[in-house]
Amino acid sequence: MEKIKSYQEDSEVQKNRWWILVSVAMFTFMSTLDSSIVNIALPTISKEMSVPMNQAEWVVSIYLMVVCACLLLFGKIGDSFGKIKVYRIGTVIFTIGSLLCGFNQSLSFLLFARVVQSIGASMTMATNSGMRAGAWCSRCLCLFRRDCWSWDWWIDLIKLFLVVYFLD
Repeated sequence: MEKIKSYQEDSEVQKNRWWILVSVAMFTFMSTLDSSIVNIALPTISKEMSVPMNQAEWVVSIYLMVVCACLLLFGKIGDSFGKIKVYRIGTVIFTIGSLLCGFNQSLSFLLFARVVQSIGASMTMATNSGMRAGAWCSRCLCLFRRDCWSWDWWIDLIKLFLVVYFLD
């Protein structure tokens, strides 16, 4: 097997590191939004599919169980074959799962589609932090340095102030 270059040695990754950061941020936002929408829509899903709420809740539960079950596996695969490659494949699988969710005809088909979606999500979740950290040297992003980890909470305060400002 060919040795994989580190992201800091790979000129193509370094050239595209801003796109990597934007891609990871967008996908993280998209999957978080998707989870929120599904949680809010559970009563409607239950009603429109004529299933009890405890069955409709499997739409959320199955997604979480599959993500948790696959996360370490895809992290190891990403380490072995390349995080960007696993991330790209995961994004495609997540999108296919989302498309299948949109065409659902029954609860069992929706659950199947959510399994597909969650496999893709776990592939991206397992690799996105490593991609982000690897594409940016430790001098570029303080967030990934051991000697300044406390800045993460200061950044949260800035985000809080921005949220309060824009919601006011």
